[in-house]
Amino acid sequence: MSHYTNGEVDVKGPECLIAGLEEQVPAWKGLIEYHKIPEHLYGYHGDKRAQVANVIIRRAQVGGSSNDIGFLFHPDGRCEAIVSDYDRHQYGQAWLTRVTALAGVHAVIQRAKSRGERVTRTVTPQGKVKLLVMAR
Repeated sequence: MSHYTNGEVDVKGPECLIAGLEEQVPAWKGLIEYHKIPEHLYGYHGDKRAQVANVIIRRAQVGGSSNDIGFLFHPDGRCEAIVSDYDRHQYGQAWLTRVTALAGVHAVIQRAKSRGERVTRTVTPQGKVKLLVMAR
């Protein structure tokens, strides 16, 4: 049984997190679950784990002998990433940092659009995302 490791990620809400996850792993688009009330994660044998999460990528999408990956939103606004030790080789800190950055990009876009601003997004050859926010 793989042990889960928790780490905090800086995201502003489940919508932006899911958008960041789907951008990072396009194959997950439409397959990521959101639960207002956290649900249990499952291990690679299909065993129900003690860990719960609001945003869940089920093991079938994660791949092979993987476990579910989850993100738990706490009442104080913190978001906790829950990734098994087995899955950390592919979905470790560097991956979480990229997902966090992409979720931040989506938060800026969402905020700008809600204020009626226009957003232009470009990606540099090095893979960095640049946003230009302009009033309409």
